[in-house]
Amino acid sequence: TWVNAGHTPILLVRSASHRVEVLQGDSLPVGVLQEEHYTEQTTVLELGDTLLVYSDGLSESMNAEGEQYGTDRMCSVLEKTSAFGASPAMTLGSLRSDIRFFSGADGKHRDDSTAVLIRLHPMRQLSDGSIRDRRAPECFELPRQLDQLTPLRFRIASMCADQPESFVHMLSLAA
Repeated sequence: TWVNAGHTPILLVRSASHRVEVLQGDSLPVGVLQEEHYTEQTTVLELGDTLLVYSDGLSESMNAEGEQYGTDRMCSVLEKTSAFGASPAMTLGSLRSDIRFFSGADGKHRDDSTAVLIRLHPMRQLSDGSIRDRRAPECFELPRQLDQLTPLRFRIASMCADQPESFVHMLSLAA
């Protein structure tokens, strides 16, 4: 259950389809009108779904021509990284890199750039009663085509999501 109080929309990436749903309310920011009514909305979340909550400094980043990055570009990055199985850290890194590339050296950053990405992972109860996130072993072949390196990098990052970033980078480089 959530309420929009004039903030940017929440972006919900569905794990089953890798599609983004934009959760947008229609309330004014808190304090604009004393009599403003805020309406609760409910959205069902599934295991593996990802939520991105962000400040307008990300979507309003501008390039040299004054064009804003926008929510559509954010959704595109989220859908691509979801399809590759990227970890939350890799997803945020990809979004940050894409915004920097879009903005270029002359990009105008007049606002904060804050983002929180939340992924709902399945938890399994073990025979001793403890609850732990356990992953099945993964096996895959290393591709011989250069155009397959990006999916490989995302796969390695998602498999090693609980490892230090420096380890993931070294493993990706080695692969």
